[in-house]
Amino acid sequence: MALHYVIRAEERASFLRCRRAWNFGSRERRSLEPALPSAAVDLQRTLLEALAVYYFPGMWDWQPAIVLPLVRKALEDSLRDQQAEYLTAHGLASLPPGQAELTAQRHREATAMLEAYIGWAPTADAFSPVGVVVEADTTVPDHRAPGRDIVSPDGRTVRFRDRVHGLVIDEHNNYWIMEHRLVHGAWPDVDTVALDDRCLAWCWVWQREYGGMRIEGTIYNELRVGTPEAVAPPSGPRGSVSQTDTYIRPWAPAQEAVLDSSAIPTPPVYELRVQRSEHFRRIQVPRSREEISSFGQRLSAQVLDMIDPDVLIYPNPAPAHCGPCEFRQPCIATNAGGDVEGLLADCYQPREHDGPRAGRLGAVAPNRGGGALSTFGQRRR
Repeated sequence: MALHYVIRAEERASFLRCRRAWNFGSRERRSLEPALPSAAVDLQRTLLEALAVYYFPGMWDWQPAIVLPLVRKALEDSLRDQQAEYLTAHGLASLPPGQAELTAQRHREATAMLEAYIGWAPTADAFSPVGVVVEADTTVPDHRAPGRDIVSPDGRTVRFRDRVHGLVIDEHNNYWIMEHRLVHGAWPDVDTVALDDRCLAWCWVWQREYGGMRIEGTIYNELRVGTPEAVAPPSGPRGSVSQTDTYIRPWAPAQEAVLDSSAIPTPPVYELRVQRSEHFRRIQVPRSREEISSFGQRLSAQVLDMIDPDVLIYPNPAPAHCGPCEFRQPCIATNAGGDVEGLLADCYQPREHDGPRAGRLGAVAPNRGGGALSTFGQRRR
């Protein structure tokens, strides 16, 4: 049994979307995943790994001629690694025709999207990156008993965990959380994007773990899937804010020692901001303290439901839920009274460890009180 009862962000999302799928896949429930990958290349994973190198803080002020080849190599490495994983899992020496065609298509899309993004991003990046692919991990307070954290029925501390795509600092030395998203087809409504709370959860976790640290809001970095034409890469700085123009501080401005009050700058007033081109869109959403705090209360109530041994398990069928679901066939078999356990035994396996992939530039190992982000100060235990 694991030391902590860990609830991952994707498990929370699955619970809210469909409890039956959550019950099959959650690591504290059945903890199953398909035994064989359905595709040789995941476009989301490919671009996330390339962007982790693009926004790697230690290289932000380097010349593009040095950094961009590393970014392109990260994309090619990701594609190669995923194909190797697929071949190994299926026991194949080469991709079957259908997968080879799909892989070639995704290779073209990933390459075209990255090259176009490299040309567009400097027009929108009004920040300097501080961290990429950082694990966010915290205990969950019990909203019924202030000052107490939630404990599972078997006595383990409950922790909420996700992986933050990026933490950035703007020209006013204020922090923002950034999420990279792929969009298929039309851009979603801006209000719909702002209401999604995965990125808001990152704000809440970060402020809870680093007491006194203020996150101003969330930045949604959207890339539309396709094959846009390449844009000439920048020859100068990749963003308008250099790391030499900012300083990483472990406390909120109000906690900083200021001898002369007249030297305190007027805090900026942030508003929802949208920048877009045909293939890319950047949405900057300021978040109030109340908005971030209320997420913690909402999460607390949801976690109490999730750890309840008597929680009701039922499906929530809808095209948007069932289409991409990994457990569609077991769900159909359950509805029909079929041999669900036989199907699970034949087609599924226990989930593997979900830690950072070794050797990938930009991957930050779990940080608990030190390491790459220790400059923010002492992390809560």
